Amino acid sequence: MPQSEKLEVPDYFGKINEKFQAETSPNEAVLVVVKSYREEGCTLHRVRLLPQLAPKVHLYFGVLRDREPFSVVDRKNIFGGITIFVTQCVDWWGYDFRLRKGKPISLSLLNLDGNNPNKPIYSSDNDWEHWQVKGEKAGTKKPDFPLEIIVGHEKIQAYCAQSKVLGAIDFYLKVLCLLRITHVKLPPAIEEYKQKEKERILSEILELVDEEEKLIRKIKGIYDSKKSGQYYENGGKAVVEDDDDAFVFSLGQRADLGEIRDGIRRLLKKALEFEMDKLSWVKSFDEKPGFLINVPDFIRGLCSRVKIQEK
Repeated sequence: MPQSEKLEVPDYFGKINEKFQAETSPNEAVLVVVKSYREEGCTLHRVRLLPQLAPKVHLYFGVLRDREPFSVVDRKNIFGGITIFVTQCVDWWGYDFRLRKGKPISLSLLNLDGNNPNKPIYSSDNDWEHWQVKGEKAGTKKPDFPLEIIVGHEKIQAYCAQSKVLGAIDFYLKVLCLLRITHVKLPPAIEEYKQKEKERILSEILELVDEEEKLIRKIKGIYDSKKSGQYYENGGKAVVEDDDDAFVFSLGQRADLGEIRDGIRRLLKKALEFEMDKLSWVKSFDEKPGFLINVPDFIRGLCSRVKIQEK
C-alpha cells in the first residue's frame, strides 16, 4: 500500500452520534438499547438448538452530565465505537441490575456482536429470518436494530410502554428508584402498570404471610405433641417424646418456613421500590367485607419483623 494511502475505517457510529447530539441537553435522561441474536446451542450429539425468535436485550439508563461533550466517537479503532458521558448509569441484561457511578456508557462493534448498528439484525435461523423480513415488508413488524439511543424521559417512557422487551417498564421504574429521580411524571400506561404491580406484590405477600402462619401453627403443634408423646397427621402418627424428636420431625416444615420468609423478604424489597411503605393506601377486599389493610403500616411492620431496612 502506497504511503500516501490510508486505510478507510467505516464510520459506523458517526450518524448515530450526530442524531444523538442533536437531541441532547444537560442532565437529560438517556436509554441505550443493545440487541443481538445470540445462538445458544448444545454440542451433545451435535444437536443444534434453534436461537430464540426474540433478540436478547441489554439496557443502559444514564443521566447526562451538565456540560458538553455528551458523547465522542472513536474513529481510529477498526471496530469503531461511541462513548456517552453520564454522571451515573444503571445497566440490565435480562435478570439483574448494576449501578455504576462515574463511568460512561461505552459501546463498540464488539458490544454489538459485530453487527453494523445502522442495519437491521435477524435471527441466524434462515426460516425465522425469512418470516422477520416478510413481516417487515408487510408492515406488521418493525425491524430490530442492534443499537437504539433514546433521549428524554417522555420518549423513554413511550419506548418502555410500547416495547416488546420483557421487563422494560420494570427496568425504568427500577432506575427511577435507584437514581432517586422523583421529578418525573409517569404516563397513564405506566401508572396503570405500576398500580397493578403494587396490587400483585401485596397479594403475593398476603398469601405468603398466610402460609407462614399455617406452618408456624403446624410446627408449634409438633412441639406441643411432646405432652402426649405422639403427633397425628393425615391419619398417621409419629413418636414425638422430646425436643429432639420434634426438631427432627419438623425439619421439612422449618425448611419450607425459611423459603417462605425468603420470598417475603424479596417481595418486601420490591414493595419498598414502589414506596408502598410511604404512600397512603387502605386496601379493601370484595371477598372479605369489612376487612381492611393499612398498606404502609403493614409493609413497615413486616420490614421490622424480618429485619429489612426501609429507605
